[in-house]
Amino acid sequence: MPLFVFAGSGFFGVPVLDGVEEAKAYVKGGSKEPKAGGDAGDGEIHSFSLADDGKTFTAIEVVSQGGTFPMFLACDDSKRFVYAAETPADDGDAPGFINAYALSDVGKLTLLNRVGSGGAVPCHLSVVGKTVLVANYIGGSVAALPIQPDGSLGEAASVHSHGDGVGGHPSGRMDKAHPHIIQPDPSRTRAFVCDLGRNSVVGYNLDADTSVLTRESEVVLHSGAGPRHLAFSPTAPFAYTVNEMDNTVTPLGYDSATGVLSVLADAPSVSTLPDGTAQAAGGGGAEIVVSNDGKFAYASVRMTGGFNASDGAVFNTIAVFSLDGKTGAAVRVANHGSGGNMPWCHSFCDGDDRMMVVQNQHTAHTGLGEKEGGDNEGHNGVGPGKLVVFARDADSGAIAELAAAEVPHAMSVLVIRK
Repeated sequence: MPLFVFAGSGFFGVPVLDGVEEAKAYVKGGSKEPKAGGDAGDGEIHSFSLADDGKTFTAIEVVSQGGTFPMFLACDDSKRFVYAAETPADDGDAPGFINAYALSDVGKLTLLNRVGSGGAVPCHLSVVGKTVLVANYIGGSVAALPIQPDGSLGEAASVHSHGDGVGGHPSGRMDKAHPHIIQPDPSRTRAFVCDLGRNSVVGYNLDADTSVLTRESEVVLHSGAGPRHLAFSPTAPFAYTVNEMDNTVTPLGYDSATGVLSVLADAPSVSTLPDGTAQAAGGGGAEIVVSNDGKFAYASVRMTGGFNASDGAVFNTIAVFSLDGKTGAAVRVANHGSGGNMPWCHSFCDGDDRMMVVQNQHTAHTGLGEKEGGDNEGHNGVGPGKLVVFARDADSGAIAELAAAEVPHAMSVLVIRK
């Protein structure tokens, strides 16, 4: 059974910048014309086959998105269809779309249709049965779209607005609701939304046959956390959020009978960074996954802007946590380099946690400080993005790089064994 890797590329029309001098020119109002290495402003989906040993990528095709860029990719249970969360490359406030594709046996995509996402900047998708779940970051909403028998999508059957944020953060990013993930629980009868702006995780009952979401619960995290993504333990009644604004991981208890998440008094939030590291002023935590045995969690820490340029060794890493199956407590045991700059997301290989694919938006950080324009539209990176495959040691939790492939402005990754 072949292993396919799909990477979404593009970032609001920002060109791939070749080096520090070009980055300086860009952030000072220089040319925004396409650069060597590709301009991913219009957005693309790059597809590859990956050897079973994880050591060789083979390019299959590049599918243009025609003026939008795919911030997230997901597939249905049958692995016959792929769905892409699409944002207009020239306007982050414009309504977003979800594109539906048929997936061939050789890893090629054929567009079926496009429907509205129910808000602006759809940034995460989950597929449960006959439903595609969508989190709209700028729109402050979540939606449920029905999947038709041919894999195409119908208009949203449920749309829920999350309203205002909690405010009070110096970045201003918590003034409005910002749903960042909509993740089903292990039973796939409920879905949970990390809302960075509300500083909470909102729970919904899910009827995947009718694509109806019904709001049920909300758990508020510690002040300034800004939850971004969430992963459930496959073996114990716990879930873990990675918090963007303060670079922490928060263990949560989960009562599957009531569908309620709760903060654990005896399992506090822990930093994704080594002791003594200055926190990222604009946030950096991005993705989190939990191994199949429930013993380890892996959280990505991005280098955002010029704020972190003085200590890049611990940013652009995958933080490894040991998890206690009885208490839910998480202990950071290591930080491994992500193989590039700005690791937005990572994934095990379609449920096989012996390998993990990490998406990096750029090849490297510019090294520019904030006063030099380091906190720029291009997220302070140079060179094309990189997909990096890591082997994972099940006993120690350690990861080791196996192979890499270049993708201009890589933003998302999906791994399918078909």
